[in-house]
Amino acid sequence: MSLSDDCTNIKHPYCEQRDERKYKERQKSWEDGYKLYLIKEIWDYDFEKEGTVSDCEQSFLSQMIFGHLLKAQGYNDFSVNRYFMDVNGNNKKKIRFYFDVMNNPKVNHELGKEAYNKGYEHERKIWEARYHTIGNFTPIPWPENLQRKHNGFQERWDKLLEYCKEHWIKWDEGVIDISFNEYMKRTCQHLYFEEIFSDFRNKYDNKLDKITQKEWEELVQGWNNKIDEGKCIDIINFEGDIKEIVNKINFLIEARGRCIISLLW
Repeated sequence: MSLSDDCTNIKHPYCEQRDERKYKERQKSWEDGYKLYLIKEIWDYDFEKEGTVSDCEQSFLSQMIFGHLLKAQGYNDFSVNRYFMDVNGNNKKKIRFYFDVMNNPKVNHELGKEAYNKGYEHERKIWEARYHTIGNFTPIPWPENLQRKHNGFQERWDKLLEYCKEHWIKWDEGVIDISFNEYMKRTCQHLYFEEIFSDFRNKYDNKLDKITQKEWEELVQGWNNKIDEGKCIDIINFEGDIKEIVNKINFLIEARGRCIISLLW
């Protein structure tokens, strides 16, 4: 990975926002910030520090990361914009992605409120610290306003994925040029399938920092095969004991963040 001479002098934000809207030209300068972020491998970096014209999940660094992730997963080039990212699909058809935070720990939302009320503030605070990290962000297509739908589900990502899975077929024709399973694979959401999550957590709980880049690549290849073979049916759910739910979400955010960074090397 090559960097320009002054790249290592970059300070927060990694991808600076300026007033002009020349995103195509600015994207070239954001490459250095994106590369430096990868070199530092900071899965728990708080994107509140990043340049954006709106929310930090659609910051320019976030868009650069997921644009490169989609390229690494087989798509063609991408372009960063004000609120969304355009990706050139394999059939040369443009796919537009917006961005969302996946799991909300705030006490005015269902799960955060329950954790707070039942005395699991330590676990909730860990979740809150990971709220605006890369493992809790994702691109989303736009067959309808899925951000609003997500808000209606108390910002629970398990419920939004269930909704998407149920409705994806009717969106597939001419609205979204990607299947639900391909979307899950290409945005590194494998662990939101229960069949993948359970095995992975049993093996790697408290060991995420020990997984090498090569092991992540092998894990993802195995997960992709499992999805392609139709062995992943159930979306993970956040029901039951609230302490376990919050620990599960914290594990998911860290695991996915580490995985995304490893896949980009």
